[in-house]
Amino acid sequence: MKKDLPYQSLHTHTVDSDGEATHQQVLEVAEANGFGAVAFTDHDTVLSDERLRQLREYNGPVDWISGVELSSGLPKEQGGGATNSLHVVGLFVDPTNQDLRQHCRKTHEARQKRMKAVVANLNELGLTITEDDCLEAAGGGSVGRPHIVEAIHKHQTNQRVLDELEARVAEDAKQDEQAKQWYDRYQQIIRERPSQRPFELFLGNDPYFPALVDFEYWQDFDSVVSLIRGAGGIALWAHWWTIVKEVDRGGLADIAEAGRIDGLETSFPLVRDAMDTREETLQEVAKTCEVPGVTAVDLHALQTFADLAAQSEDAATTTGTVQRLIDATGVSTEWSSLNQ
Repeated sequence: MKKDLPYQSLHTHTVDSDGEATHQQVLEVAEANGFGAVAFTDHDTVLSDERLRQLREYNGPVDWISGVELSSGLPKEQGGGATNSLHVVGLFVDPTNQDLRQHCRKTHEARQKRMKAVVANLNELGLTITEDDCLEAAGGGSVGRPHIVEAIHKHQTNQRVLDELEARVAEDAKQDEQAKQWYDRYQQIIRERPSQRPFELFLGNDPYFPALVDFEYWQDFDSVVSLIRGAGGIALWAHWWTIVKEVDRGGLADIAEAGRIDGLETSFPLVRDAMDTREETLQEVAKTCEVPGVTAVDLHALQTFADLAAQSEDAATTTGTVQRLIDATGVSTEWSSLNQ
């Protein structure tokens, strides 16, 4: 890895799912902020033949890695059922693998169906939003929750509806302790990120007015890991803290100890305020179970590169991660630019 580009982002989204930039733009901004390696891990989306051709023609200084972030059902011991928050990042995957491509196609179809149901639920809450709004926000890519949030913000009248629903929560909080705890947390989040109001109210992991529905198509956790490994890649558990109610520390440790996952995202510098002590838990599990731990960038906006680079101590924890993963797992680097 080049000394002047020491940082590495192994969880990165583009316009192919819910990121804001193209692969080329990501590589350019990564270079400008000191990142020498980027893994493209779009939601349930592998590199297309055209994207792969473009990346192979890229001759800049940033190394790229073929990846994917797969939505997963629960582990079988938790019932294997569908969930909206368990995600597995695959690195060094063969994007031409037919099993993986077929899975992504089925998941895309399920995302479309879920989006239609979510739009209907939001309409019932009084919001102005259409399926076409969401598709437009996705730009032809995989429709995700950030696109639905963008579609909500498209209509100015929705701000009044958000105010009214927020006022309902505030009234509930005066009479109910659980509602008060939820509202206090909500206020803290939106003070820092006002645009997140729709996400927290309707689409998050603990919404006050649930609008999400489960995917119609899904695979259990071990099947998702098998898909990644079958495509020559390694599987990392992404942002475990979003699924902690379903898979606790003991369950996570059992899975890691049994070799059912190849690594864990263990540090989340850009969302640390929401972590409590969960970073410590993840780092302890990774160390005890002898699986690699990595710092999660989970980049959707290009500004994230600059934000993390500004936190130099945290950014430094990403340095050397790629080689540590290769050394720990023996994964082939064929589907990356590391061999070029």
